[in-house]
Amino acid sequence: MRPRFVYFILVLLTIVLGIASRKIVGIPLFVGDILYAVLVYFGFRWLLVKSKAPWQIGLPLLFCFAIEIQQLSTAAALVVPNNTNIPRIHFRIIILFITF
Repeated sequence: MRPRFVYFILVLLTIVLGIASRKIVGIPLFVGDILYAVLVYFGFRWLLVKSKAPWQIGLPLLFCFAIEIQQLSTAAALVVPNNTNIPRIHFRIIILFITF
């Protein structure tokens, strides 16, 4: 199988597992957070199939840290989306690309 296809299937599987982790009672909430980080990793691997290992590991890690730092931020432009119905991840991605 081609690596891109494998990572695409892994991304879809991780999404299904993440949704299931929120719906099944008894699974701790941090499992969903772990699956989110795994999803970001597989997504970057899908995008950077031919890159070297440091890029394939470093960029997803940097992305996850940026999201966590954004959640800790008190800047008005970053806090407003957390209180609205705007899809949060899309806004965070936009802010990430604007700030870096």
